Amino acid sequence: MPNRITADHLKRAAIVYVRQSSPEQVRNHAESTRIQVGLREKAVAFGWRDAVIILDDLGISAGGCAQRAGFQHMAAEVSMGHVGIILCFEASRLSQREDRGAGGGPRRRGCAPPGRRPQLLGIMRRWRS
Repeated sequence: MPNRITADHLKRAAIVYVRQSSPEQVRNHAESTRIQVGLREKAVAFGWRDAVIILDDLGISAGGCAQRAGFQHMAAEVSMGHVGIILCFEASRLSQREDRGAGGGPRRRGCAPPGRRPQLLGIMRRWRS
């Protein structure tokens, strides 16, 4: 278990956020989805009994005004202090375009209450087309 994960983190949920930006990527890179789902095992190795796997945003681009239900659910859980760790490939997948409001200006995002921020494990991996 990494030394940044505390007993308090382990009391809260582990989330695996799985995402690819287009339906073509989902179809042509099924191995990527399988490997991302496999991050659940990393959560278990770190001490969680299980992890919530969010697949809702597969094939949905973060560009434009796309609504990502999985991301919104995860952000709500983080803002309530329910999440101990988020595991994903490419931590940038969590933030693309999510920081802009309807008029293109900054939008305030919910964040975890003080002392309740989750750890983030972003694993960098590049997939070839």
